Amino acid sequence: MIALYDTNVVLDVLWPRPEFLGNSSSALNPVATGKIEGYLAAHAITTIDYLARHSPTYSRASITSLLRHLKIAAVDQSVIQEALASAMKDFEDAVTHAAACAVGASFIVTRNTKDFSGSKVPALDPALFLIQIIASEGL
Repeated sequence: MIALYDTNVVLDVLWPRPEFLGNSSSALNPVATGKIEGYLAAHAITTIDYLARHSPTYSRASITSLLRHLKIAAVDQSVIQEALASAMKDFEDAVTHAAACAVGASFIVTRNTKDFSGSKVPALDPALFLIQIIASEGL
């Protein structure tokens, strides 16, 4: 199984957001244990670095840690063109969706599922991902 994680889920863990940390961290655990293949869209890496600009050392360490577990889904010309042609209102979400399609993701794990309505790849919040997918697969 392949899951592409939206930036917000990763940020919940990197900059602990108490109200989301448990579910987001648990949704990433199957990647860390090698049970599923996890991806992060390439543009999320630069967003994470930008948000951590106050601490470049922490930013680089966080990105290095992410790359130990998550693969990077390319954001190239074809992904951007697919995003531009998308009916999705938010361009960043359209790019995330196109990147998920490009890697053959089964799911997009995000807290903003409403932004992915009409997506070819089902978008699940971390809790639902854990309940419906991980539990049913015995992971």
